[in-house]
Amino acid sequence: MSLQADTVTANLNGLDMTFDKATGSILSLEYAGKTMLKADPANASIIDVAWPVPEFEPLRLASRFSQGAQISVEADKVVVSWDRLGASRAKFAPEGDVSAAVIFEALPDGRSISARCRVENKSEKPVEQVIFPDFAGLQPFEGDFDTILRHTAGYLRPFIELKMDEARKCQQYCMDGANGQTQMSFGGMFRTAPLRWLDYGGYGGGISMFPKLWGWDEQIPVRVHLANSEKEARLLMLNTRTIEPGARFDSAEWIFTPHASGWAKGIEVFREYAQKKHHRRYPLSKHIAEAVGIRSIWMAIAWGYDELSPQWRMKDMRALAKESAEYGLTEINAWSWTENWFETPLRINRQVGTEQEMFALKDCYEKYGCYFTPFVSVLLQNPESAKKWNATGNPDNWTQGQETIPQFQPSYSHRGEALYVGPASAAWKESVYEDLSKYIDAGLANVSWDQFWNDNPEKQLFDLAARLIDRSKSVDPDSSFSGEELWSMELDVDLLDYTWDWGGHNGYDAFNSVFKYPRINVNNSGDAKKAKNTFIVNNLVNAMPRKLEHPTGDIYATGFNGNDWIKNHPDLGAALKHCKAIKEKWMPYFTEGTFISDCLQTRASSWVSMGAYIYDDSVVMPVMNNRDDARVLELYYDLVPWIGEAASYTMEVYDETLHLIDTQTIAPGEFKVTTPELKSADMLVYYFKKN
Repeated sequence: MSLQADTVTANLNGLDMTFDKATGSILSLEYAGKTMLKADPANASIIDVAWPVPEFEPLRLASRFSQGAQISVEADKVVVSWDRLGASRAKFAPEGDVSAAVIFEALPDGRSISARCRVENKSEKPVEQVIFPDFAGLQPFEGDFDTILRHTAGYLRPFIELKMDEARKCQQYCMDGANGQTQMSFGGMFRTAPLRWLDYGGYGGGISMFPKLWGWDEQIPVRVHLANSEKEARLLMLNTRTIEPGARFDSAEWIFTPHASGWAKGIEVFREYAQKKHHRRYPLSKHIAEAVGIRSIWMAIAWGYDELSPQWRMKDMRALAKESAEYGLTEINAWSWTENWFETPLRINRQVGTEQEMFALKDCYEKYGCYFTPFVSVLLQNPESAKKWNATGNPDNWTQGQETIPQFQPSYSHRGEALYVGPASAAWKESVYEDLSKYIDAGLANVSWDQFWNDNPEKQLFDLAARLIDRSKSVDPDSSFSGEELWSMELDVDLLDYTWDWGGHNGYDAFNSVFKYPRINVNNSGDAKKAKNTFIVNNLVNAMPRKLEHPTGDIYATGFNGNDWIKNHPDLGAALKHCKAIKEKWMPYFTEGTFISDCLQTRASSWVSMGAYIYDDSVVMPVMNNRDDARVLELYYDLVPWIGEAASYTMEVYDETLHLIDTQTIAPGEFKVTTPELKSADMLVYYFKKN
């Protein structure tokens, strides 16, 4: 500890912390020569609560409005406490006190710091909100563009993306967009990010953070505010629990890991925590782990008995499986094979084939290397079927078709109406289990589930899913269970082998660094560059090419997911074959290695896609020119933080056809790589090993 006239400083596991002696707020955070936070005393923070009163509901109590903070510094611990938090408006100060304490502790790992707070409401009115942790004065210490707030489904550049312009300023003043603000939520793929982890920084270092919460534990939204000056930002964790008079609030424990190098170094502590928290029932299915992707098809429009409706028939599936396997796709995920939408028991649509033809596809993987997987949608039931489960309420309208206007939810059609029956009904669950078991026992052991709904303990599908998976594994130990992941990824990782979600999800690098399951699907209608991008970061290509034209003028020829052969999309096919060959050559790196995304870099590279995989103290890293024109790429790397010190390293460079084009010996420390000229979407593969 050092004590100056107005500040108190401390060092916890290498993180230099400076506190305002009077208010207790954090004035600066520094690590390894990087000043990550530097706040003016008037705006600095550490804790902030809402204490609304009838006369002035916006009233806040916070460290920055306080005086007389008590700061205790020990070798591995800092405690900041306030007997009475100061108010943002002195005339409305509370009758009685709201006291608080914040505790920082260096953890035994030698690299992380824990933080927690306690708030005691000794006043006569409730405290309605606790902002903790609260970091004001975050600096763009890696530059405006390369200082990034990363989460497990992408990232935010706060000093770029939250900047104001005239269009934003003209919005209503209270909207986030009009104030350089945004909010993130966590839980699943229908929220901002699936896991509760963040990293603030760049390739030169930063700080990772997460609360020790999991599964059904309360979710804490995170807000980011860019200051009016646009020179600093504020990161706020929004605890919305009410603290009644006489009650006490104890926050979750937050873990902060400052780090040199990129975010993949900071995520290591969270990875260890997450791996201990989840409880996977079975290993990731081998055919999904080793796949470049899957294939999804829409078998029929499911609109009565229109002779134009079927796009694929069961008799086509063997040829389709054979073609799919050639491109590294190990499942045909078949949509719209049933007679009626949202109905149990399931019945095959006789336009696409017979039940006997469907059951005969059980040997597709054994013969061709690609499973036939029925996609099922039973959580919703059409109004007639829903009567069996006493479902009530107004049905949602999921009607869709190529010739209706609009194509989704036309006002005059009700064919796709349905009510939510599951997942709370035990009788519905038993019926679905028996229904799907018929297909599993017939050898179609993979299950792909529409709307894998788990948003609270009383409304969840885990028990049914676990029973189905057990039954599937008894028929085929390598069977898969997949689904449309929605709200609860921290729990869904225990069951799902891959996700089937609409949209493109190419930002899941940090998630893939923590978990190898579920594989995150990225839908692809024929884009070769997108397929390579998906492969590079270990997401799962979901190939669903559309017909580009049809000589007979078939009204369903275009605008229809997954109705074409890959051979009719040669660029996509070539990309998939290159990815398949690369993965087969270095399979353990992808299936067993640690994914660190682009963090081998020491400097940012524009328009370059890369993903590094560490295995057995060596690295494989595919790199792609992501621009639309040809380029020579200049890249800067450092192997030491990732595979350790060595006298020297060998670098081998392969083109995407796996021809060795260069071999070099490189020294420890930062080194520069200059690529040959690469056309748009051209890949190289770098292999590094210690000498």
